[in-house]
Amino acid sequence: MFFATLTQNNQLRFGGLAGRYANKKGVIMRTILILSVIFLYGCGGGNHYVKPSGLSQEKIATLHFYRTNVKFHSLNPKKPFFYIDKQLITKLGTGQAKTIEVQAGEHRISVKEPIAFMPAYESDAFFYTFEGGKDYYIRYSKDFGSVSIYGSIVAVDGANSFAITTKDNYLNRK
Repeated sequence: MFFATLTQNNQLRFGGLAGRYANKKGVIMRTILILSVIFLYGCGGGNHYVKPSGLSQEKIATLHFYRTNVKFHSLNPKKPFFYIDKQLITKLGTGQAKTIEVQAGEHRISVKEPIAFMPAYESDAFFYTFEGGKDYYIRYSKDFGSVSIYGSIVAVDGANSFAITTKDNYLNRK
């Protein structure tokens, strides 16, 4: 609860809860600054993938992540986020690709769908044992699923596909 009154000097005087904080502009500005820094760290910070160093080529596997050229969902500006062992690799738009090198062995590969341009929920994941000196092609596609009508509301749904595929599919973005 708060109230405001006008004094004889034509100054506005606040009372109640608003009165306590009206003259503490510096405290409010610092609070806004701290909350902004926390928010920006949450958007841009995090655990990003770093290429292993000092490994010979026979202990490194090359992973080629890509999205198909499917027209469905191509106009959506929100791009899915790709991870290896809970470390962010990249986000990819329709038809885009990213190549990384990883240490040979078992890894968990996952994709998270965005909400408000930030990673939200994991839509798919799998474990795979990668052999050193080999190339692997990891395909992600969001295909047309179905149309649902609820009264005057029309909802279009897509089906995700996330798996290892062939070099030919990778080159043709199929």
